[in-house]
Amino acid sequence: MSEIEIALAQLFLKKGKSSLTEKEFVFAASLDLRWFVPKEAQKFLDISLESDLLSMDGDKVRPTFNYKNVDIPKG
Repeated sequence: MSEIEIALAQLFLKKGKSSLTEKEFVFAASLDLRWFVPKEAQKFLDISLESDLLSMDGDKVRPTFNYKNVDIPKG
């Protein structure tokens, strides 16, 4: 499992949703989790889409892998 997959899994698990709008994703990564500033969170989303770890379904972003089975390290 890559670090990006772990981060994505944690984000979706914390939000408790299997899909998010682009705005919700950026908000979660930047303001909720405080991982990035909004511009960096958008870049994280773009990289995840380009890497086929996320897909766009209409206006929703969805993981392309089973994020519920990812072991998230503590800390």
